[in-house]
Amino acid sequence: MIGVVTALSQESKALWQCCSLYRESRVGGFRLWEWKERGVVLESGMGREAAGEGATLLARRYPLRCLYVVGFAGGVAPELRTGDLVVGETVYCASLDPERVQAFRTDPGLEKGIREAGQRAGLRCQRGTLLTVDRVITDQDEKGRLHQRHEVVAVDMESGAVAAVAHRQGIPFLAVRIIFDTWEMSLPPALLALSDRRGEIRPGRVMHYLSRHPAHVPLFWRLLKRWYRAQQALAALGRAWWKAEMEEGEKT
Repeated sequence: MIGVVTALSQESKALWQCCSLYRESRVGGFRLWEWKERGVVLESGMGREAAGEGATLLARRYPLRCLYVVGFAGGVAPELRTGDLVVGETVYCASLDPERVQAFRTDPGLEKGIREAGQRAGLRCQRGTLLTVDRVITDQDEKGRLHQRHEVVAVDMESGAVAAVAHRQGIPFLAVRIIFDTWEMSLPPALLALSDRRGEIRPGRVMHYLSRHPAHVPLFWRLLKRWYRAQQALAALGRAWWKAEMEEGEKT
């Protein structure tokens, strides 16, 4: 059985909406979508703690033959663009302290299938090292420092926790990320409060914030366009990869 951990509702939706015949449930506070004996997607919410708890639940509850973490990431390598697919060959887990970094290698066999699916979906694909951090990185200079210090291409908040669970359980693991914000973008930290921990934008918060900060309206619309582009890329990958995996499993 294939296990997938996502953090945000838009990430899980990219997988479950492209396939039929799933069973939706809630277990231990997490939302799950299950395709009998073939695959299961768990939506954990943002952050290492939530992702680690969700991955542990999957590993205990299901006979997993592999485990993925799938979703969006921030690009810190200059060559990455919004909508690019990044396949993590190594995942670093750190708290921005260079003396406290754990490294987890991913499974090359799983990587091949994702890269081929990315090509079918028409996505630009790059292999590289991911860094899992404790918060969203909003500053361009900080992104540059992380890129140079750790030689990573993208950052997220969940991959390291899921990798640690897979490593402890002896389950092949892969981190699959679509780039949302790129290295040159600096974001006002207050913009992060416009969505909840599942990534759902709250219209009331948006209207209140933009009424108080009208100069940020152009930036907000640029972010929405990038968000839409990243969602479209992840949905295309879902159709090329997850849908094919679940339909193949149904045939066999």
